[in-house]
Amino acid sequence: APHDPDRLAVKRLVARSGQVEIRDGDVFVDGKIQRKTLPQLRELQILVHDDRYRPQSTADLPDRWRSSHTDSLWRTTSTGYRCDARAAKHGAALSLAGDWLEYTQWTCWPNPSPPMPRTQAAGILDHYGYNQNLSRSGLNRVGDILLRSALTVDGKGVVALRSDTGVDRFQLELTYPDTACRLYHNGELVWQALAVRLCTRLGTRLSQPWVIELAVCDQQVLAAINGAGLLEYRFQPTAGPRPLLPPLGPLVPPLAVWTRGLRVQFDAPRIDRDVSYLGPAGEHRWVAPQPLGPDQWFAVGDNVPVSVDSRRLGPVASDLMLGPVY
Repeated sequence: APHDPDRLAVKRLVARSGQVEIRDGDVFVDGKIQRKTLPQLRELQILVHDDRYRPQSTADLPDRWRSSHTDSLWRTTSTGYRCDARAAKHGAALSLAGDWLEYTQWTCWPNPSPPMPRTQAAGILDHYGYNQNLSRSGLNRVGDILLRSALTVDGKGVVALRSDTGVDRFQLELTYPDTACRLYHNGELVWQALAVRLCTRLGTRLSQPWVIELAVCDQQVLAAINGAGLLEYRFQPTAGPRPLLPPLGPLVPPLAVWTRGLRVQFDAPRIDRDVSYLGPAGEHRWVAPQPLGPDQWFAVGDNVPVSVDSRRLGPVASDLMLGPVY
């Protein structure tokens, strides 16, 4: 540890050259955003919710995934959620519009002030499950989210995954049985691929259950099926920097799954978020005092709000590095 040579420190190596800058949760070097690949995001991901571990008692704790329609065909199962949109009882309006299953994030932080139920709807925040006794600035909304789920589909129609950052909405649609794939950004088609291209790229049969991943991270959309990369779409936030909204108030569901005309099994959905970077005093915008010199690294701890690292201590010399942690 640079500030205490008798102790070891475990940190993430964020940059090794250039001028480091933090803007609304993201890292920039020499004015260019630093984008992670999907494998890198998987290594840094911070768990938000794993639906395999639901509350044992559902009397006062509803499912986090639920439909806003009273006549929805989405049903909770032991492994996830099922919708048979082919059923005859499906109403005409829902048959045309499709059926949404939406995720609600709970507050779930200790001793909120003012007091509130743990199931109060909130944004996905830069909350950490460890070192909670350390003081920090207020919580901020995070828009960089990774959704992973096993998806089984039967019939003829459309299934979609939606991710909403608060200013930008992305919808990944798969149509069956031709299995064309399309990505929409705020309602505009920005990417598409046909079934033959999908099979060639992914090396998988269309009839198999898919483990599908959809991530919005570092001003890009990433998607994969069965671990194989499907798409990479880079974008500029609609309203400039991503707003760090207050945790409470009217909120658009950050994630949702939708279907029309299909029987869909949506199993074991898991939600993770990206590391959200702040300045040393919790600033949303911060620039390092000087660029990195030769043989210098910029290191930041995983618990960004309270970590003592290069934001306070300056660059770390290469000769202080002992090696990677496994």
